[in-house]
Amino acid sequence: LARGFGERRRPPRCTGVRSSAAEEVYRGQIWERVSSAIADLPALTIAALNGTLAGGAFGMALACDLRLAVPEAKFFYPVMERGFLPQPSDPGRLRALIGPARSKLILMAGHKMTATDALNAGLIDQICAKDTLSAAAYPITEQLSKAQASNVAPVHAMFTTSHAPHSRRAGDPRGKQS
Repeated sequence: LARGFGERRRPPRCTGVRSSAAEEVYRGQIWERVSSAIADLPALTIAALNGTLAGGAFGMALACDLRLAVPEAKFFYPVMERGFLPQPSDPGRLRALIGPARSKLILMAGHKMTATDALNAGLIDQICAKDTLSAAAYPITEQLSKAQASNVAPVHAMFTTSHAPHSRRAGDPRGKQS
C-alpha cells in the first residue's frame, strides 16, 4: 500500500520534484526506476491517494495495480509546461487506463482531473472518505492473503503489458477501446 503524505498546513500531496534538481532526477531516471520496481512487484499493489497527485509520483501511482483516492484528490502531470518529457513508461500506462485522447489531455495539455473525473475515466478504481482511505485497501489485501502464495506472482504476471489484451482495461464492462 503506497501513500503520499503532505504537510499539515496544506492538503496532503504526492508530487514529483520541484527544484533545480528536477533535471538531474529526470536524467538519472530515478522516477522511472522506482515506478518500474513497483510495476514489477509480483504482488497486488495499491496506491492510496490522499491529495494532489502530480509529476513523478503520478508515474508511481500508474505503476500500481489499483488506485484509491479521496474525493478532494486532483490529478495532473505538468511535464510539458515545465519543459520535461514524461518518464518512458508513463504514457503507455496512462493510455492503458484512460485511452489515448485523455492521456494526451493530461500529458500534453496539462489537463487537471478531479477524483470523480478520474473514477469515470478509469484512472482510479474507488473514491473513499479520507478517514477510511487506508482501511478500504485492507479487505482487498485480506482476500488476496488467502490465496496460495505460489499463485500470486504467476497470476500477476498475466496482467503485464506483454500479456494484457489491447483493450482499455482487461474485463472493463464499459468495453471502451484505446
